[in-house]
Amino acid sequence: MQLSPSSAKISYNLIKMKAISAITFKITLLVLLVAPIFLLNGNSAQAYDFKEESGLGNSADKAGFITTGDLSIELTVGKIVLIIISFLGVVFLGMIIYGGFTYMTAHGNEEKVKKAMGTIMSALLGFIVTLAAYVLTYFVFNSLK
Repeated sequence: MQLSPSSAKISYNLIKMKAISAITFKITLLVLLVAPIFLLNGNSAQAYDFKEESGLGNSADKAGFITTGDLSIELTVGKIVLIIISFLGVVFLGMIIYGGFTYMTAHGNEEKVKKAMGTIMSALLGFIVTLAAYVLTYFVFNSLK
């Protein structure tokens, strides 16, 4: 059985699309696995301690300001909430990427397209709610300082 030129072209395009999708998935997975290494590394870009080396810490101590860190429970809880909300934003971004990948690999299957669009819309809604919560939390706890 010999393929017609149009069906051969379609077959070639499907193979090409699968290869591109596989490469995109691998790059995304690599970034998601490697990024925490750089984000959690405590030595990056911290060679200059502004507080100590500029003399502002000594000036603040002499003026009577507390320079040992945030001692109030409100600010500590606020920082924890901001970290959790930031992490949720990353999760929703990952869901958007997953939904986009599912949409790209649906190959016209209506059920997969509908599922992918549902995932993308849910992730966008979650991302918007998380962003609003982040902004609200940031302003509330910033006003407590």
